Parts: sequence; C-alpha cells; structure tokens
Amino acid sequence: MKLAGKVAIVTGSGQGMGRAVSALFAKEGASVTIAERNEETGAETVQAITEGGGKAVLIPTDVSISQSVQEMVQRTVDTFGKVDILYNNAARLKPNPPVSEAVAEMSEEHWNAVININLSGYYLCAKYAIPRMIEGGGGVIINVSSTAAFAAGGNYAAYSTSKAGILALTRSMAIDYAANGIRVVAICPGPIDTPRFRGTPDPKFGSGEDRVRNRGKQVPLGRVGTPEDIAKAALFLVSDDASFITGTHLLVDGGSLLRSG
Repeated sequence: MKLAGKVAIVTGSGQGMGRAVSALFAKEGASVTIAERNEETGAETVQAITEGGGKAVLIPTDVSISQSVQEMVQRTVDTFGKVDILYNNAARLKPNPPVSEAVAEMSEEHWNAVININLSGYYLCAKYAIPRMIEGGGGVIINVSSTAAFAAGGNYAAYSTSKAGILALTRSMAIDYAANGIRVVAICPGPIDTPRFRGTPDPKFGSGEDRVRNRGKQVPLGRVGTPEDIAKAALFLVSDDASFITGTHLLVDGGSLLRSG
C-alpha cells in the first residue's frame, strides 16, 4: 500500500471528488480525517471507508473560520498522532439558480464568500497543518484548483480568481517549505461527473445526464472525468512516486484546455 502509516486530511470530502480521494487514500493505508461542513454527507464518507476496512474520522469543519480549522488539525493529531497529507478540496457550492459573477453585477457578499472558502480556506488549513508536518519531518499538500484558473468561461470572475490564486499560493508554499521536506502541488480538474456537476444547470449543456453527455462531446478524449480520475492523480502526487515534484500543477481535464482558445 502506497500510504501505509500516513495520516491525511481531506477537506470537502462529503461527496464527489473529495469522497473518492478519501476512499482511495484509505484503501492505500492512510488514516483519513474527513473535514466536512455537512455532517450528514461526511458521515456517509466515513461509513463507506470503514465498511471497506479503512480508518476515517469525521471532524465537522468550516474552512473559512480559523478556529474551526485549528480545532480540526488538533483533533486529527489527537486521534491519529500526526499530519502527513493535506488535501485542500473544499469549495463554495455554486448557487442554484446560478448568479452572475460579472464584476459590476456581482454582490460583494458573493465575492467574499467565494474567496473566503475557495482561497482563504486553503491558506488557513495549510497554516495550521504545516507546523504539524514540520514536526513529523515533512509532508505533502495538494491544492485543488481548476481549468478555470487558465480559461475564462464568462460570469465566473470570483470562482476563476479564487482558482488562479490557488496556483500562486501553491508555488509560494512550495518554495517556502521545501527545506522542511514539504511538497506542494495543485491539481486542476476539468469537467468531472459529480453530484454538483449534474445538479448545476448549464445554459448550453443542460443538467443531469444531459450535461454529462453534452459536455463530454466537447472534451477531446470524448467524456467528462470521474471522481476516480482525480483520486488516482492525487494518489500519485502524494505518494513517493512523485517525490521530486513540487511547486507545479497537474491538469486532469481530458484535454479540455486544448479547445479553450
């Protein structure tokens, strides 16, 4: 097992990509903290992991609140003894119906909510996990960005800005803590078949199965991705197989960005 004896924190792990990553980390031997604001979905993730023979604990967490993050990291150490891996995945749900993120029309409240969770939340989790990693001699931080960091889709100013900021944060942390044995890498998913993806209507592609099918036709590889595609990429990046990789990003998008221009 590639992560035997490791302790991982996965934020936003109640469903979709976060759940798939948590499950695969646990399958590969890691003890996993499910840091999730939605206790119901978080408990479902824990149940799925434990029924499969893995180790996981739910710690309700709001990554936009410093005290909540501090308590989550401390409880992880109290439960499992250390922190080896931080998988920053929590993101603000897109409103349904969607709101415009064109700057002049977007409310300040919406802007602040997106930045506080999607970007500041990553900073807070890293801020309190890094000292624990240093105590243990190093670790790995994976920050989930997006292809939206590179291509503007229209009416996504807050979301795209938060995801682009994650790339800068990744590079900064990588250089600042390399000497401490901490690697930091970003994953940039393209369209992924998650409950959120299916449940968010798209004016061009529809929703549900229609969105999956229609959006997949636009991807060079002919389909949208699965949460397991992201989980497998994440496993590679946190494992010793990627021990010489830091301060960069990995696109997992089926070639989507090749057509963005």
